[in-house]
Amino acid sequence: MAITKINRQVEKLKEITGSSEKTGWVKENVAHFLNGFVRYADVNLVVNIGHLWGKSALVFCDAMFNERDYENNWDPGDEPFSEHSRRSTNFDEIREVHSVDPLIQGPGHKPLNAHPEGTDYIKKNYPDFTFHNMKSDLFFKQFDFSPYQRKFIFIDGDHSYEGALRDCQNAVKFGFDFIIIDDTSYIPHIEKAARDSNNGNYRIISLPMWNGLVLMVKN
Repeated sequence: MAITKINRQVEKLKEITGSSEKTGWVKENVAHFLNGFVRYADVNLVVNIGHLWGKSALVFCDAMFNERDYENNWDPGDEPFSEHSRRSTNFDEIREVHSVDPLIQGPGHKPLNAHPEGTDYIKKNYPDFTFHNMKSDLFFKQFDFSPYQRKFIFIDGDHSYEGALRDCQNAVKFGFDFIIIDDTSYIPHIEKAARDSNNGNYRIISLPMWNGLVLMVKN
């Protein structure tokens, strides 16, 4: 396996935090999908609900802050195509990743060094990353979403129906353009929470591979 910058950072973070003894974390295929989707969506804000030891946060930081262009000038070509594509381009320079977790799980679920040692390590590598050591309900009440033109949220926090529903409802309330909910295949009530949160303003697709994702895209 080729050793990449993000691979080194994830392994270093795992070493710092001790990862997690009693729960899983973002699978490789899911991590690649999330990384690619954030690049595809070209968002200004990523909110990561559920930090654990920080792999997902690093995946999002890599997508937001590490350049990975295939070519230097893709614009020339068929003008109607180029003009149509440019309408989706996000010219706003704001790029931030915010990770939210109260880190109050039972013994073994939360790495002892997840915060502050682990979060400080991510912040050192990516200054536009911020960790919020709080419950997501409080984060939604306190955070100002208005400066961000295009917003993405990954929901992987409270895995009860009620907790997942509140996170999804808050994401809908604050008009996130893209919402992805994790763990929907092996915990069916989380998919139900995602679908129950839809106020009619989102298109929903279920991606049942691996541990399952639900993607909600604002109309």
